Amino acid sequence: MVLEEYLPVSIYELFPNIVLPFLLTFTIFFAILTLIKLFPKKTNLVLSLSFTFFAWYGGLFGWMTTWLAKSIASFTIAIFAVVFILGALAWGFGATKKSFYKSFPEKKLENLYKRREKLLKELKKARDKQDKEKMRSLIEQIRELDLEMEIAKR
Repeated sequence: MVLEEYLPVSIYELFPNIVLPFLLTFTIFFAILTLIKLFPKKTNLVLSLSFTFFAWYGGLFGWMTTWLAKSIASFTIAIFAVVFILGALAWGFGATKKSFYKSFPEKKLENLYKRREKLLKELKKARDKQDKEKMRSLIEQIRELDLEMEIAKR
């Protein structure tokens, strides 16, 4: 094949030794430049491509294919462990319990009933003051809550 004559590696080694490190390096540079927000997106793209080609020329791809690619499993397990431990601590201190229990339909219905009761009290006050615009708004909000309650009951 003509393409294999010009490539530094065989066609079967092209993806793991050239394409994958290129995409990984480009993604890292582009993400860093995007997070910094120093340049517009098109400039970040050009800079990322430039940095990636310089990294390729400087031998970073060889390092990435030998050391980083083989260590990625260890990094993944370490990151999972850190996230799991932090999540368990957050759960233990109650920071996530509230959001978890809010997802139950009974709690959601209970909150909707409480909101409806507040709106009914406000409607009574607005009726006493003869504030028709406020009454219309509150009636509309009560109708929307009734629809949400019907959906939550199913």
